[in-house]
Amino acid sequence: MQDDWLDGLTLRQCEARLQESTLTLEERVRLWGHHGHLLFEQGDHAAAIASYEQALALKPDDADATYQRALALDALGRYREALAGFDRAIALQPKAAQIWCDRGHAQIRGARQYKAAIASYDRAIALDPDLAEAWSGRGFALGLLGKFDAAVKSCQRAVDLEPDAARILSNMGAVLSLAKRNTEALGYFDRAIALEPEFNKTWNNRGIVFVSLHRYEEALTNFETSLTLPSPRHESWYPLAWLNHGLVLQRMGRHREAIASFEKSQLLNPTLLQTAVLKLFSLVMSGAVWGYATGASTRGLLLRDLGTILNSLKYVLLALVVFFWLSNAAEGPWAEAAKRAISLLFSAGIVTLMVVELWKRKSTLGFVWRVYFRSGFLTYIRAIAILTVTLITAVVLTLAVPPFMRLGWADLVFGQSGNIIFQPLQMAKDAPLPEAETPATDLPLTNSGSGSANPGSANPEDSTSQNPDPASPDPASPDPESLLNGGSGDR
Repeated sequence: MQDDWLDGLTLRQCEARLQESTLTLEERVRLWGHHGHLLFEQGDHAAAIASYEQALALKPDDADATYQRALALDALGRYREALAGFDRAIALQPKAAQIWCDRGHAQIRGARQYKAAIASYDRAIALDPDLAEAWSGRGFALGLLGKFDAAVKSCQRAVDLEPDAARILSNMGAVLSLAKRNTEALGYFDRAIALEPEFNKTWNNRGIVFVSLHRYEEALTNFETSLTLPSPRHESWYPLAWLNHGLVLQRMGRHREAIASFEKSQLLNPTLLQTAVLKLFSLVMSGAVWGYATGASTRGLLLRDLGTILNSLKYVLLALVVFFWLSNAAEGPWAEAAKRAISLLFSAGIVTLMVVELWKRKSTLGFVWRVYFRSGFLTYIRAIAILTVTLITAVVLTLAVPPFMRLGWADLVFGQSGNIIFQPLQMAKDAPLPEAETPATDLPLTNSGSGSANPGSANPEDSTSQNPDPASPDPASPDPESLLNGGSGDR
C-alpha cells in the first residue's frame, strides 16, 4: 500500500524529509504512513501508532493509515480499539478482502467472537476466493465452535491454495488437534516447523498434542521452544503457554518447577482461575504452602490466588448457601415455591445439557444408532445393565438427596417420583407403616384414663357415653361438612 517514491527510504531519511517545508499535504501523509510502517516492521508498534495518527491528523479519511493503525493496535493486544479501526478501514475500503480477513483474526484473538469472525472471513472469500489466509482463519473459527468436518474442509481449501505456507499448515494442525485427530495434526505441525521453525505458535500447539498423547517430555520441549522464540507482537496465548508448561511439570511430579511456571503465567494474566488452582495444588504437593503463607514476599501472592479462586466461585458459593438455607431453614408458601422452582430449573438444566451434547455430536448419532439398535442380543444385555445402574442410582439418591430435589419436571406427567422407573421405590418409601394390633389377652381391659376397672355401667347414660352410636360422628373428628362451610356448621 506504500507509494513507489517511498521505497528504500530509511527511518532517518523519512524523519529528515518530514522537516522539509515544501512537501504537499499528500506527500506528508504518505511519509508519516511509511514512517509508521518502518516502525511496525521493527516491532515498535506503539511508536508506529503515533506515526499513523500524525498521518490521520492531516487526513482523517486516509484509508491506508487507518488500516495500518488497526494492525498495530492488534499487534499490541488492544483488540477492542483494533476492531473499531478495522471497521473504519472497511468503511473506507469496503471491497478490500485482506481488511475483512484481518478483522476476522482480531475477532478470534481478542473478542472470541467466533461466529462474527466466520462472517468476516466469508466476506473476504466472497471478495477474493483465492485468499488462502481467509479460508484458513475460517476453518480455525469453525473448529473452535466444534464444527470439525466443516473446519477441516475449509483449512484443506487453504492448504490446496498455498501448500507451502507454514502458518496455514499450522492452522490445519490446530484444527485437527481440536478434532482429536492427533496423529494427523502432528504431521502438519512437522511440515510447518520444517518451513518456518521460528513460528512459536506451531511449537506451542504441537506441545498441546503431545500432552494429549501423554508424551510429557516432548511436550515440555515444545512449550519451552515456543516460549523462548522471540515474537514481534503481543501474544494473547503466552499466559496459557506458561500454564501448559507448568501443568506438564506438575504431571511429571516436578511441583516446585511447576510453581515457577504458574507464576510466570500470572505475571502476564493474574486472573486465570486454572493457574491459581493448579499452583495451589503444587504448593500443597511440594509442602511449600506454609513457606508461602509466612514469607513476606509470597504471602501476598498466596492471598491473591485464594482471592482469585473465591472471586471466581462467589456465585457458586452464594447459590450453595441459598440452596442449603432453603432446604433446611426456609418455611412458608414462598419457600415451597422457591424449592419447586429450583427443582424445575435443575431438571431443565440437565435436559438442556443433554440436548446440547446431542446436538454437538449429531454427526456421530448414526454410529450410536448402529451400536444400540443393530447389535442383536447385545442390545438386551446393555439395556439390563443400564436399568440396573439406574435403579442403584435411584436408591442412593433417594437416601442422600434433600426431599424437594427429588421432584422434577416429569412430576407434572408422572407424579412423584419424577422418573416413572423410580415410582415403585418412591411408593415403598412413602407407604405408611401398619398400625400395631392389640395383643390378645384373657385379662379384662381397664380404662386407664378414669382409673375404673368396670368395663360396663348400670347407668344407661354411662352406657350411651361409653358406646356411642356408630352412625354419629366421632366428637374428636370434625364433620367434613362443617369443614366445607367454614367449620361452624351454619349454612
